[in-house]
Parts: sequence; structure tokens; C-alpha cells
Amino acid sequence: TMTTVPNLPARVVGRWGPTAARHAYRFDATAGSTWVFDLFSRRLGCRTDPALELESMTVSASGEEIFKEVAFADDRPKAFAGKSVDGLGLDPVVSFKVPATGRYRLTVTNLDGGHRSPADYVLEIRRPRPDFDLLAFLAIVDRTDVNNKMRLATPSLVRGGTAAIDVLVLRHDGFAGPVVVTAEQLPTGVRAEPLVIPASSNRGSLVLEATAAAPASCRPIRLVGRARIGDAPRLRVARGATLRWPITSRKQPHQLREVAAVYTAVTSDVAAISVRPESPQLSIAAGTSHALPLAVTRTADSKGPLTLKATGLPKLLKVDPVTVADKATAATVKITADAKLPPGDYAVVLSGISKRMFRRHPEAAARAASERDRLKAVVAARSAARDQQQTVVAGFDVAGSEADSDGSQPSEPAASRPAAEKVLADLTAGLKAATEALARAEQRFQQRQKAAAAKQIDVPITLPPITVRVTPKPKPQ
Repeated sequence: TMTTVPNLPARVVGRWGPTAARHAYRFDATAGSTWVFDLFSRRLGCRTDPALELESMTVSASGEEIFKEVAFADDRPKAFAGKSVDGLGLDPVVSFKVPATGRYRLTVTNLDGGHRSPADYVLEIRRPRPDFDLLAFLAIVDRTDVNNKMRLATPSLVRGGTAAIDVLVLRHDGFAGPVVVTAEQLPTGVRAEPLVIPASSNRGSLVLEATAAAPASCRPIRLVGRARIGDAPRLRVARGATLRWPITSRKQPHQLREVAAVYTAVTSDVAAISVRPESPQLSIAAGTSHALPLAVTRTADSKGPLTLKATGLPKLLKVDPVTVADKATAATVKITADAKLPPGDYAVVLSGISKRMFRRHPEAAARAASERDRLKAVVAARSAARDQQQTVVAGFDVAGSEADSDGSQPSEPAASRPAAEKVLADLTAGLKAATEALARAEQRFQQRQKAAAAKQIDVPITLPPITVRVTPKPKPQ
């Protein structure tokens, strides 16, 4: 059977069953009009695998209906690409420009067969609404895992350091304009250059920078994207997303969950190495190259060379890897624009892995040492008091011996001896407790000192973005 949709736009609600995994709808459309067929099922929480098939309907001379496929979609197209995660979904969408006025058939199929419940769907047929959404992806590739699985990554900066947030643009219904992303409500001492995501891309890295005097803090921030759709400005605030749970193999997709807010923290640590471009902007003509100087600042904790690379660039824009030698204070990055590279602004973000000496929570070791020294003083004081009281008790023995030898009465009442012995017992117990506490404090100090010993670790580093403005290739004279 086939159901007629009398007028477009329309919204159709249906349910598949074990014996009805295919539903067909017919409608009339006018040449030149564009319609979007957007199906919701997996997004409603149903365990389905839907597909859309669009066919033109004509009638032969003998009156037989003839169907010809004009569009098909199984899954949604990838919203963004990369090693981390993509926007692949099982709910299909079709954007269709009607080539000829006439009748068409749309078949909605559940490839899963409709054996799992629920199997509901909502089909939205509408005019295109070009728009975009922003997603701040709070996870990074775990380099220690051979399968490059993801792990959670809340933006955290050290003083004088940087942190990058992966910003994804989800483009809807053909929106293909540039998006400018800015960071608002940043912690004191933190700044971020605006990120321009060009029309040819759908993701970028927003780099946060903390000054050397930035106070330790943690607060939610706002990432705002601005674009023009037609003649109207459009503003979208990024939603935060992170991993729902870790995966166990590379064949499993990363499942995301939305978070209430995007937080950024500044710690009291100091960056071991900082690399900054001489200028955040560079103008270069297509078909030429430019060498941009980089300034390098190091502390004594910085160890070894550093290699910086740019990712996510268009194929016609080449950025050579940069090797910053150990103890070097300057470097150069070479940027080459192919002669065929379209003019425009391109964001170049260099990143790498630096090595530094790190001391884990040295304050804890210092507090443990202070507590150990305090208990040493307590043990010494209680030991002296115990020794003094032992002398007092021993004095009773001497006085008693002298009284027995000459038959005289002791100078102190006999009741004073039990009292002195009780004081001695109390002092001895107190000394034992303090000695045991000192032993535990010494053990804690050794553990904290071992944990705080300097170790070489890997630290990601991301440079502030370089905006490369490509101008047209000079015409030959």
C-alpha cells in the first residue's frame, strides 16, 4: 500500500513492525523546488536502522506505473572528520531539488527488519533551512593506547601555557559559510584569539592562553559562533560534549553525551616551554612561501627537542614540520600556498608533545615533612617528661630505703608514690602513642617524597593560531 501526502511541507509519524518494515508515501512536487526529507528514529531512542529511497513515478502507454530511483540515503553524511570522532548517524537525510514537475514515491525502510521494539519514526518534509550548530568536543586521543582510543580532556592550563578545544561545526541544509568562534567569560588572565572556521572546513582548534601571572581558578566559559546566512547574522553558542563511556576496540564508535557546561581551569604550575609566532597574522600570495619566526621561552624543567606539526589543513596549503632543538630560543616555520589555493583566510595551528620534569604535588611532601618534624619535637618533649618522672618515682625508692635503715618516717606521704607512678604510666603511654604517630608520619613522608620526585613526562603543547591570508597569485608582468 501507498499513503498519499496531500501537501508539502508535512510531518509523518509511523511505526514499523515485523511484517511491515517498509512504508511508502507518494506526493506531488513542482520542478525547481527543493525539499529536505529528514527522518528521526535512532535520535528518538529506537533501535532501528532506517533508510530513505526517493523515486520518480511515471505511467507508461499501457497504464503501468514506472518507478526510477532519484535519491537514496542509508546513514547521515559525516558531519565532521578526524581521528577523534565523526558525526555519523543512522538516521538518513535527503536534500532533493525536483528536476521535473510530477509525482514521486518515498519509501521509508527499517533495515533492521522491525523485530526490535520500539520501532517508531518521524519523517519531516520541509524547505531547506540553512543553519549551523557548534560542539565543543572535550576529549583527545590517548597517545599511550596502541588503538588511539579517546579519553576525557577538560581544558586545563598552567601559567604561561596553552590548551586547545576541538570545535566542531555541524552544518545544516547546505550552509557553507565561514564561522567565527570566540571565547567569552574566560578566567582572569586567560585569553583566546578568535577562531575562523572557513567554508571549506567544519572543525578547528580554539587555543586558550594563560599569562604567567594568571591566578588559579576554575569556571565555566562560553564559546560563541557567528556567521551570516543570507543577509542575516546568526549566533550560536557551543554545546559541550564528551565521551559517554570508553570503548574497548577500534571497531566500536565513540558514543557522546552532552555536558551541562564547558569548564576551564588554571593551575598554579608554570609552563616549561612556550612557543609563540612572531606575528599572529601572515599575508602570502598563492604560489609562494614564507618563513615565519617563532619565539621560544624555556624553564629549567624543559627537556629535549620539540617537534611541531599542523593538522586539518587544506591539501593546497603546506606547513613544514618544525623541530625546536633542545635549549633553542628561536625557530622558523615555513608555510607554502599552492598556486591553485583559493584566496581567503586559513587558520594554522601548530601542536606537538613537549617533555618536561614534573614533581607531583610537592606541597604534600612539604606538609608531610612539617608534620614529621612536629611529631619529632613532641616525642622529644614527652621522652624528657617521662625521664623526669622516672627520677621522681626512683626518689621514693631512695627515701624508703633510708627510712628503713634508721627507723625514721619518710618525708613524703605514702600516697604520693601511687600518684607519681600513675603520672609516669600516663607519660609512658603518651610517649608510645607519639612514637607510633611519628613512625606513621615518617612512612607518609617517604611516600610523599617518592611521589614528588622529579619525573620526565610528556605534555601536549598548542601554539596560538596563525591566520594565513592567501591573496591571488600575482599576474606575470
